[in-house]
Amino acid sequence: MTNTLKTVTSPEGVRFQVMSRRTLGQLVGALALTLGGPMHAGAAQADAAEEPDAVAPVPEFPLGRPANAILVAEGDCKAFRDVFRAVLKGFESLGLTNPPASPASAASPEAPSLARLWSDAVARSESETASVAERAERLRFLPDGLFDCGFDPRRAVDVRRVVSERIADPGAVDLIFVLGELPARELLPVAGGIPMVVLSSDDLEAGFGAEHENLHVARVTGRFARQTEVFHEVRPFGHLALLASEARLASAGEDEIREACERLGVRFETVTYPERGDGSRGDFDAFMRGLERVRDAGCDAVVLPWFFAEDDDFPTVVDFLVRNGIVAFSQAGGDFVARGILLGAGTESVEGYGLFEADVVERILSGETPSSIRQTFTQRGRLVVNLVTAMRMGWRPPFGLLVSVERAYAAQSR
Repeated sequence: MTNTLKTVTSPEGVRFQVMSRRTLGQLVGALALTLGGPMHAGAAQADAAEEPDAVAPVPEFPLGRPANAILVAEGDCKAFRDVFRAVLKGFESLGLTNPPASPASAASPEAPSLARLWSDAVARSESETASVAERAERLRFLPDGLFDCGFDPRRAVDVRRVVSERIADPGAVDLIFVLGELPARELLPVAGGIPMVVLSSDDLEAGFGAEHENLHVARVTGRFARQTEVFHEVRPFGHLALLASEARLASAGEDEIREACERLGVRFETVTYPERGDGSRGDFDAFMRGLERVRDAGCDAVVLPWFFAEDDDFPTVVDFLVRNGIVAFSQAGGDFVARGILLGAGTESVEGYGLFEADVVERILSGETPSSIRQTFTQRGRLVVNLVTAMRMGWRPPFGLLVSVERAYAAQSR
């Protein structure tokens, strides 16, 4: 058995070391002969023979050319758009990309669609006029490099298949950006050695993919404790509940919130509810039953991670909270506060996070192993507040709060 590793050279002159599946099958067969005899070896070799030869290209950084990048998103939502736009700004700050073609568009307070952001990123790449030597270790966003799973697990499987075929071509893709838990789980087994940078990882448990050197997953620390302390400072409470779906509890900062409550001397408890995650009416009904349990427990405040609700459902939620005197803090931020939740986390610190991730990418392009790069980001940010809900609850936010919040909503959007 020879030539277990092959050297493949891409059209750009980049070298890769790869192993074919047939060669891998021969290795497994040899091991089976040692451990279990010819029957096991034959089975392994038969399985290998059924699979066509395939390669898993591993880019060798620095490349000496712009790195071809793609983005795989769980779906298109404001949180993902804000994160990706912040990362693009970070790339620009570090000289990894050109400035946006339209400065006015970049300055807009609301991020456009992911498709528009990606098109702008592609335009930055295509407007590059520097020499090849000056462009080394920079980024090139592929025109057909955006893959959207549409928050659909079945579609995510199709995206995984398409991306797997795409990255099998040596040099076609050098870097994979991921937004969301679903594509991160789908792509990790097929990414091979291509660096995969997960830009939004709130739903991924600690240690996810720890055995994969090509993976970088940022961990945001101190956020939930800080949010709880600020929440209590601006609107004191005595009994706080964390109301989260069973599927989202692990990413809601339960331990941080509990410890913060202990320091503040207030009671704390966790209330969970089932969530199917299919956007059905049943998910909202389950959330409302959980809210009733918060009321029955005597809580006067509640922290709310993201929950499913249509625009027309928010008056029902807000009316319940006002009627029962429960002040609410949304971890999901401005979108939920604009619809009536009293307080929430702002997005100011997203810019700092974008620069953090841009630094990660720069180091990867310089040859560092993704898993070896620092994966902890300490996030701090300001509040957003809904003044209509505050008025309905008989609370007049102090002037000092109003001048320090990131945004004060004077209406409830629908």
